[in-house]
Amino acid sequence: MKNVFQKITNILCWSLFVIILILALSIRPYTIHSLLLLLSAVIICPSVIKKINQKVKTMKIPYRIYALISVAFLIIAMYLSPNTNVENAFVNEQQSNNEIVIHNQTNDLIEEKNQENKEVDNTNIIEDKYTKPVINTTLEVQFIDVGQADCILIRNNNKNMLIDAGNNADGEKLVKYLKGLGITKFDVLVGTHPHEDHIGGLDNVISNFDIGKIYMPNVLTTTATFEDVLDAIEDKNLKIVAPKINDTFSMGDCNFKVLSVGNNSNDLNSCSIVLKLEFGDNDYIFMGDAESENENQMLYKDIQADVLKVRTSWL
Repeated sequence: MKNVFQKITNILCWSLFVIILILALSIRPYTIHSLLLLLSAVIICPSVIKKINQKVKTMKIPYRIYALISVAFLIIAMYLSPNTNVENAFVNEQQSNNEIVIHNQTNDLIEEKNQENKEVDNTNIIEDKYTKPVINTTLEVQFIDVGQADCILIRNNNKNMLIDAGNNADGEKLVKYLKGLGITKFDVLVGTHPHEDHIGGLDNVISNFDIGKIYMPNVLTTTATFEDVLDAIEDKNLKIVAPKINDTFSMGDCNFKVLSVGNNSNDLNSCSIVLKLEFGDNDYIFMGDAESENENQMLYKDIQADVLKVRTSWL
């Protein structure tokens, strides 16, 4: 019975030794606290007890005495400097909180900086897309009264452009009016489509003014009005430019884009050259006599404008 009790005591002592030793070695940094725990572990170690009993031959010290001493060191270690432990825990917690706050503040600053950069990037994108250059010249757009017909005069930076020229009967009167404005040259001349109420006076304009470029759709008719225009062009050795959709050209500070044009000789209105004029912050769209099918094709283009000229037959 005595041997069994001794074995159990031995196992308990070894168990306490291992637990206290692990606890002592786990404390960082090493302090008086960890040292006391280490002494407590050493005292309860059965090997140490055996060595001590071998040295002390006069009196064999019971295991319970070693256990009491070990527990005493353990209690002292736990309660000797509790304020220090609490303070260290508080300091560690405070440092952890400070690190969290600094980390959060840093993240907030990074997020704020990224947001600012994003806003700057977005601003640049918006400016690139919508901001237009500052123009110091003036734009003059006249819708000349030629009855139930079209004639549009555009002037900018000593450049002149004419879109259509009314009916045949308007030719001479139109030339007189344009010369009265001091115009001697048209840098751009546009015949939107070969109907008489659009190109009727075009031959008179070609014959009486210097002409730069002539834009007309790639479509032919056999009318006398159209033949007169072709003859006037041939007499001055000029050439017709047949534009394509999305073609661009400029006159002065004006930028033009072809939104629509066709070549169906069976429907001349659908052949109309539709132009968008961009001048600074102002946009114009000149529709000629474009049909609904042309409009449907333009719906997905940039057709925002301040002024929209529609076909005269709709008025």
